Amino acid sequence: MNTLMKRNSTMIVIAILLAAFIIPTSCQPKQEKQKAENECTCPQNDLFAEGEKPDTIFQVGDKQFALRGHIENDVYSEFIVFDCETKTVLATKGATKEWTVYTEDDKLVLGEYFKFGEDKFVWATETIKFDDKQLSIVRDINEDEIAQFATEFDKNTPNITDSDAIITQLFWAAIRGENSAKEKFYNAKKDLGLDGSSSELFDDLSKKLEEFFD
Repeated sequence: MNTLMKRNSTMIVIAILLAAFIIPTSCQPKQEKQKAENECTCPQNDLFAEGEKPDTIFQVGDKQFALRGHIENDVYSEFIVFDCETKTVLATKGATKEWTVYTEDDKLVLGEYFKFGEDKFVWATETIKFDDKQLSIVRDINEDEIAQFATEFDKNTPNITDSDAIITQLFWAAIRGENSAKEKFYNAKKDLGLDGSSSELFDDLSKKLEEFFD
């Protein structure tokens, strides 16, 4: 009888030891799979390969927004912003413009730089946020800084006669509200026979002028 009890006790101990090794091992693949499924990687998009890892992840409230793109000295260009959870692309920006990206309260803010020579400032911001689980993306131009830059440009700009300088001067004069400057600006493409990079500059400034006076 004692021998049988000892044998049963031994079997119970062996079973417990086996369970201690087998159970964690059998759970491990499930844990690894769950981690892989929750990993934040690029969704399908026009700039980067699906599955690529983001360069930066921003915590916005209880959401994680990821950014994949070119970053140099905290300046971003040619990038996408996406929601880690839903794999939804929220913004796609090309290589022709530079941006600052930062969090503010429960919002992600993208600031579009305007560059002129060595100077630059934020022309407009695009704010991404969730209110009651509803996504909104709001663009606002930086009117005060634009007006200040326009005034400083008038003070410091020499009298240069090349096409780029003329359309740039007319652009800032229109921003300052000078009489006839806006009309002269819109006629500049035809009057100056703009082409190539000058035509591209004119088109970009035209969009900005329309946005400013919208």
